[in-house]
Formats: sequence, C-alpha cells, structure tokens
Amino acid sequence: MWKLVSLAGVSAIVVWVLWRSLHNRRAHGCYRFFAFESILPLILLNLDRWFADLFSPLHIVARLLLTASLFLVIHGFYLLRVI
Repeated sequence: MWKLVSLAGVSAIVVWVLWRSLHNRRAHGCYRFFAFESILPLILLNLDRWFADLFSPLHIVARLLLTASLFLVIHGFYLLRVI
C-alpha cells in the first residue's frame, strides 16, 4: 500500500515540476514525463530486493556499475552546463 501512495505522491511532484514543459512542444516535457513515470514503478518494485543480501557478489558488481553510471550522469550534466 505504501508503494502506491509513494507512486502517486512522486507522480504528483513530477507533474508539478514538468507542468510548464508538458504543454511546450519544443521542451520534450511529455517524453521526460513518461521516462520518469516508467522508471519510478521499476524502482518501487525492486526496492525490497536491493537490501536483501548486501554483500553477495552480484550486488557488489551491481553497486559498482551503479556508481560508475552515476559518475557518467554527473559528468554529462557538467558538460551540458560548461559547453
């Protein structure tokens, strides 16, 4: 039940943040909205399994890859601002 409530709450926040760009065809707001709304249920469905066995080899590799992808996201945002 808490997953449905958090899904509705975060969806409302995403709509509130993207409200102006949802109506602007040049801002790609609709695509961003559907991307966020597709990723959010995946996170909520897998949240219980993320902390089940913290030190299994598969989880360690997954966390290393997640950290590497987070570095790439931060570097990409930095490049968007600088260039």
